[in-house]
Formats: sequence, structure tokens, C-alpha cells
Amino acid sequence: MTGNTLTMQSEHHEASSAQAEQCSILSTSSDSASLNELEDVKSDVQGISLLKQIFPEETVDNLKVMHCDILQRTRRTKELHISPPYGKAVNEHAVTQPVSAPHLHSELIERFEEQVFSFLESSSIATNGDRFSAVLVRDPLIGLGMNLLAENSTIYVHSLNRHPIGINIEDSGSPASKAGIKPGDIIVGVNGQSFSSHDAEFDNALQRLASTLLLSSDPVVLHCLRPKAKIKEYDSQHDGAPSSMITQSILDTSDFLEELPSFEISFRSERPFYSTPLNSLSEHSLRHPFIARMVSQKLLPAKNEVKEYRKFMQLNERARLWEMNGSFTFIPKKGKDEEILVPIVGVRKALCVRILNSYENENDTAYTIWIYDVESGREWYAPVRYFKDFQDLRAATSPICNSIASLPFPKGPLSLFRSPIVKERSSDKASKVRQLESFLRALIAMIYKEDIHPGMAEVAHHVQCFLRWDNVVGSLVDVGWHENEGHVDEMDANESHVRLGLKRSIQRYVYRIFLLDTMATTVENFVDGIRSHEPTLEEIELLEAEGKKALKIRAIQELSRVQAFIDHLQDIILLGCMHDFRSISERECYDLLHSKIHESLHGGGFWDKLLREAVREQIEIEVYVPLRSVLSKWLVNGWRHEDIEAHYKMRELSRHSGKYFSMGENTLHHWGPVAKILKEGVGLSSLPCIKLRAIVEAASEINRIFVRLKGCEDERHGHIGADEFLPVFIYCVVKAEMERPCALCVLLRTICDPINRIGETGYYFASFEAAVAHLREIDPFDSQNTTQTSFISVPLDG
Repeated sequence: MTGNTLTMQSEHHEASSAQAEQCSILSTSSDSASLNELEDVKSDVQGISLLKQIFPEETVDNLKVMHCDILQRTRRTKELHISPPYGKAVNEHAVTQPVSAPHLHSELIERFEEQVFSFLESSSIATNGDRFSAVLVRDPLIGLGMNLLAENSTIYVHSLNRHPIGINIEDSGSPASKAGIKPGDIIVGVNGQSFSSHDAEFDNALQRLASTLLLSSDPVVLHCLRPKAKIKEYDSQHDGAPSSMITQSILDTSDFLEELPSFEISFRSERPFYSTPLNSLSEHSLRHPFIARMVSQKLLPAKNEVKEYRKFMQLNERARLWEMNGSFTFIPKKGKDEEILVPIVGVRKALCVRILNSYENENDTAYTIWIYDVESGREWYAPVRYFKDFQDLRAATSPICNSIASLPFPKGPLSLFRSPIVKERSSDKASKVRQLESFLRALIAMIYKEDIHPGMAEVAHHVQCFLRWDNVVGSLVDVGWHENEGHVDEMDANESHVRLGLKRSIQRYVYRIFLLDTMATTVENFVDGIRSHEPTLEEIELLEAEGKKALKIRAIQELSRVQAFIDHLQDIILLGCMHDFRSISERECYDLLHSKIHESLHGGGFWDKLLREAVREQIEIEVYVPLRSVLSKWLVNGWRHEDIEAHYKMRELSRHSGKYFSMGENTLHHWGPVAKILKEGVGLSSLPCIKLRAIVEAASEINRIFVRLKGCEDERHGHIGADEFLPVFIYCVVKAEMERPCALCVLLRTICDPINRIGETGYYFASFEAAVAHLREIDPFDSQNTTQTSFISVPLDG
């Protein structure tokens, strides 16, 4: 290394005799400093660490020598009038001074900069921004303290994090903020490695950048550009908010390598899906078609129309800011006048929560909490929670936001040595469940409905921890069979993904509709009315005594009331919000669907099916889920005998071979995926619309498998007869071990969207009903299965 340095010096000396004296000074000063430099370099831990990341196989001694050589060459280059990266003037008679160890790594950083920024010379961003590098050392609590986003081939700093509220630290700034990094800065490299848009593999740049940060030891050098002007103005008329947020929980955890698959999914560099319209019919008035329709339907007094309109606009505006910026702006009423940025990092945009049940457990009341996340399409049950857990949640969130203390909250029961003194009445228990549920839902809705508060994101994180969203992220895989339109070829994967994004965005819009007090009160009153008719054991016995069909008739009446209410809400929302739904679909992020949507407006069914699917699903979440236990009582008792018979026969039929079902033994392995769809989609889903989509997808999969077995390249050219289809469907229903298939048929027939009784969905559902009815006719002890009949002869309303 030393020899190379001396050669450089000699060549420069011979090239310019006019600089002989200067070179002599350089040689003398450098030689006198070189002995001390090597000793100082040994104590420069940061510089050695940086080189270790670039040359991991080199020994520490070699890295120290390499570091000293870089230091000497950099100084000689500066003193020979070679322009520095930022155009700083250098004194031509400067003499190298000894540098203390903490600052020695600056020369190495400048070499990194030269390597990274050389890739950006032809970039318009590089010519319109200031270059700089920042050295960061992770904080034990918040790591690097920043969130990154990717948009239009550029990686931005989205926001900076601070220490959590309640942590007593003198300096609450993050490592990123201390290093001078600001939101909006562009990251172009890390530790001398470029992540510029010139990279041929930029599609994975965000993922690789995050991997580099996670795998790099301290210190970390970020090479940045700070635009002199905004590259793009974000407003409600154009898509432009960044995507693929990287939160500190992913960037700064030590167990990243163990969870690499979930990391790869969460860092998809893609455009976000927006749930707010580009424009609204009510922009220049105080009237919205949906609010006006609520008035015409007597759901809202005319005198409250303007007030409700303003609340509706606030919900959509809050959502727009959240989706565009990932943060809100808070203006304190007292104290400082400047605006405070409130980042909303890691908060779910649409969590639906219901307490479905309560029961006594060891002198305490336990609660069953059901949650559905609209963004991901996942549903799960929270761990068993007791009243004390709700009290702890309230105690943790009340100091953060004063308004939480004013939310209605039930009083705890009087107890002695943890045993209740007075046993609660059933009506008191039901009232407590409703209050606790309302408390949870109010905490979740705060981010939309309450005044912007610096701690609102922290409140949301407390609630998500209470509901264990963090466990769901790592334990569930987002399945697509119940969201997409049947089988998806590789070439249609992007279109299918965008369709799913649009469907969920529309669903988030409908979710916000139910945050309006008028809609919430309407649903609550209806739910309370149905609950008041919940059948008791005595009532069920009296109805059964009246006759065989009396209980079924009463059950269908209650189900029909629920269906009529859901249909009514669906019509109001579809007619009142159609313009907003079309406006959402016109956004740039859904451009892959624009042609299909346009065609379907002139006679096709793509847009109508997608729209009704999204709206219906959210209405079922709001109306059906809280009534599920009541409706299940009617269904389970009304079709108890039929389901017991079906269950008994399915258990016996599961022991038979494929020959019994008129199927070849060599084809049985093909039907495993169909049985899995039925078992997971029907058995594990709560919503009737999702159960129905699973049945339709299972039937479609049977048809596709038959086509492949027959060697047809195109499904349209393969014809499957009913007598071929029905035995396979029955076989798959048996293998899926479906519970209460008869009650399920009644539920789907009465609750799901009436339009699904026709077309492809109607045909496949009728096939499922026929399979269940035929299942009841089979004699499982008939080894020859002589009861096999034609598909056409099976009664569909049995």
C-alpha cells in the first residue's frame, strides 16, 4: 500500500516542476504525519467498521493499512488541486495536519461518495439537489429512526421517528434527525453501494436497501440528495403518494433473518391503492348524493343534512391525507405556532371489531373478540380477554388523549377476594358487552373522527396490540381464492392484484360510511331489534311441538328480515355513492382495469360484480356479524335433524374409495385442492359472501381440473356433464368435513346478494345445494351405491 502511495507522489512531482516546492512540503508533512496516522487509524473504530462491511474477508490488520492508505491518497489528491465532490476551495499551500481518530473516517466516506454519486451525473434529480452523506449509529429503542418509501424509481425518507411517549431521555431526537436527514430526502446509496434508478435491478432496490441496512453493523453511511424544489405536488386530483412504507419495527429488529418471507411480502415496491375519490359532486356545495338519499329514506332529519355532510367530508379528507402523506398535521392551540407532523406509521386503516360472546371463567368474565382487517382481508380472534384487560387498555390510553376518559365504560363488579359479591344479571352482562365493544370501536375510530392529536397513532398501536394484530401478520398468509375471480394465470396476476386492491379500497370507503353517527345508530337499532327476538330454549321447544316446519318458517322469517335490511343499505350506498366509486376506479393506480370497467359500463358485468362484492362484504361485517349467534340458533335448531343425518352419512362415506363415487382411483389426488377450498373458505370464514365465493371457486376448480384431465387447452372447449360433475362435488364435500351443510344452504340462500342466484354464481350454488340434497339420499351402507341418480333429478329446494 505504501509503495503505491509513493509512486503517485513521484508521478505528480515529475509532471509539474512548477509544483516542486509544494510537493516537497507535501512529502515532508506527510512523512512526518504518517507514523502517527497509522497509530490513529487503529483507534478509528468507525472507519474500520465501514471497511469491514465492504471487505468482509480481510483481516483487521489489512483493513487498518488499507484505511491509512486511503487517508493519505485522499489528502494528496486534495492538495494537488483536484476538485472535491462539492466544489469546495482548497488552499494550494495547505499543509496536512494531524487529524484526531474520530474524524479519520471522513476521508473514507468521501471515497464512498465519489463512488456512489458518479452514477448520478446524468440524472435530473442529481442536478436539481444537494448531495450529502450522513453517518448514523442505531438507537437501542428506535434504531435508525426513519421510515422509507419508494415511488417512481426513487427511494424517499418518508418521516422521522422519535422515542416513544413516556421514555425519559434528554435528547429525544432520532439518529436520522441528529445526522441532518429530513423528510423528503432521497436515498441513493448505503456504505458506498449505489441504489440509484440507473440500477438495472431497481425493481428490487427498496428490498435490497432494507436488507443492506438490516445486515450492516454500526455505523451506517447514507448517501442522500436533497431536492431544491418539490419534485411532485401531491393533491386530491392525482395519485402520487409514496408506497411501501418501511417502519422501524421491520428496519431495526434483530430477528429479521428469521422472518425474511414476511419481509419480502411487505416490501413490494408498488403503487398504493387509494380509497378516496379523485373528485366529488359535492365539492362546490354542501350536499352529497348519499347524505341526500339518507334524508329521503327518513334515516336522517333534513335539518341535520349539512352537519352530517361535513362529518362525511371530514372522514374522506382524513383518509385522503393518510393515504397521500402517511401523516397528519397538528397545530397546537397553545404554545408554539408551528405545525407538528404526526406520522401514522403501522396503523391499520380499517379494523372491524365485534365482541361475539362472553362466558364465566374462574370467577371472571371472558370475552370472545372477532376482528376483520379490511386492508388485508384477514379475520381472526383476539386472545381471550377479561374485564381487567379492558381496564388496563383504558388506563394505558387515557393519559395519551384526554377524550378517552369521557368514553362510556362499564363499572367493574363488586368482589371480595376476587369473587363477585352479587351475581350479574344476564341483562347487565349484555349491557357490559355492548359498552366494551363500543369502547373498542370508538378507540379505533378516533383516528378518523376526533381532532388530530400527537398521540393518536400511539393509541391505535395500543389497540392493535390488545387485538394482537402483530401475531396475525406473522402467522397468516393472505389467500386470494376468495377475493379474485377464479383461477388466475400468470399473465393475469397483475390485473388480479389490482382488482383486489380496488375491491378493498371501495370496501374501506364503505367502512368509513358506517363511522357516521347516523349509519351507526341505524345499524345498532336494527341489531338490538333482532336480538330482542333471540329464541329461548322454551320457545324453540314450543315451535317444534307445533309441527315439523313451524321452527323453520320462523327461522326463515328472521333471516329474511336481516336480508331485507342488508339489501336496503346496499341499495342506498350503491345509488348514493356511485359517482365516488367511479371516481376511485379512475385513479392511475387502477389503470390496468380501466378498459374492463369502461366495457362493463356498456353491458358487461365486471364493474357491477366487483362493486356489489365490496359493498356487500362490508355491510355483512357491520350487520350480519353482530347477529351471527342469534341467527345461528335459528338455523342450527331448525335444520338440526337434517344436519345430523348429513354428518353421519359423511362420516361413513369418507371411508369409501373413489369407485363408490364413480370416480377413478388414479384421479382422486386431483380433488384435494377442491376439498381444501371448501374446508378453509367455508369452514374458517365468518361472512356468508365469502363462504359463497369459496363454494363457487371450488366448483370452478372442479371444472378446470376436468378440462385438464381431458386434455383441453381452453376451458371454453371442455364440456363437463352434470353426471360427471355431481359425484366429484359430493366427494369433495365429504372430504371437506363440512359442518351443518343443510343450515349453510339456507343461510346462503337467504342472506347473500339476490343477484347471486343467477348467472355463474347461481349455477354453482345450485350445484352445491344439489350435492348436499343428493348426499342425504345416498345409502352409505350400499356398497354398490345403487342410489346414484341423475344430477337433473335432484330437488334443489330440499
